[in-house]
Amino acid sequence: MIAGGVNPQLCKGTSHRLAHHLHRMAVSYGGDILEAREVVRVLVEDGVARGVQLADGAQVLARRFVASSLDPQTTFLQLVGPEHLDAGFARRVSGYEYSAVSPILSVNLSLREPPRYRAAEREPAVARSFMIIAGLECSADLDDLYDACRAGELPRRLFMNGACPTIHDPTQAPPGSHTAFMWPLVPYDLKDGGPTRWDAIKEAVMGCYLERWRQYAPNLTPANILHAFTNSPLDIERHVPNMRGGDWMVGALNTQQMYDRRPLPELARHRTPIDRLYLCGSCCHPGGNITGAPGYNAAGIIAADLGMDPWWHPHDIEALWGELR
Repeated sequence: MIAGGVNPQLCKGTSHRLAHHLHRMAVSYGGDILEAREVVRVLVEDGVARGVQLADGAQVLARRFVASSLDPQTTFLQLVGPEHLDAGFARRVSGYEYSAVSPILSVNLSLREPPRYRAAEREPAVARSFMIIAGLECSADLDDLYDACRAGELPRRLFMNGACPTIHDPTQAPPGSHTAFMWPLVPYDLKDGGPTRWDAIKEAVMGCYLERWRQYAPNLTPANILHAFTNSPLDIERHVPNMRGGDWMVGALNTQQMYDRRPLPELARHRTPIDRLYLCGSCCHPGGNITGAPGYNAAGIIAADLGMDPWWHPHDIEALWGELR
């Protein structure tokens, strides 16, 4: 990992390679991974998770537990089924919220040379910035962004944030070329046409954001861009089902859905009302991004419930907190 600033991190070789490394590690320790096999049901008997059923009818039975990294609605209302749930719990799951301002439209570029920002003429460090945030010039622009997304409209002032990963990790592109991306925040449910409207307009919207990006980095010309493609919030939802509405945090980060209340207070410790069924995905604390934290936290709970000693080395939070006092 290459870290920049305090929190931003970059998977060396791309997050695609990270996924493949994790795959190889799981297999090397005896795990089996079924690729492109959709789970359509969690098998529940007498309130206990017994395994899962796949779309082709096959069943995978669980010897000790089932863990879901999907969102609460998919996990409980679709895979488990309301018939196995208390009505009040099912209502609370149904009410789990997604943010109107978290859906993203990804703008992805293959380049001959990295973006050259005008701001670097005044502040040279911009040229090697780990992350770029552009498009919001005042607090009113931020208000407009939120208001527009909630109304299902594109904001008047186009905002974006992203990076040129190859500045810090040249392995992410062939020698002599670069990659760059931006993640504009946009509405998922468009006022004119709803979510499916994205299929018709995403290329044009990408063009608008490219033009906006070019105002800050004039060298992003057609001659410099080898290839460009975009994924709309609808595309993202299709490819990553737990990112409902393209929400990159997998659920709104509001006061009702943070820390020990995420995704719901009764689910915050990863255990669920279905015995031997756990949540381990980004609907849990601390939320989205590739951090591994939700899975790490869930692994600790599962190991404790199974009477296993962790083979990793958990931090003593109380001791660390004491050092900060």
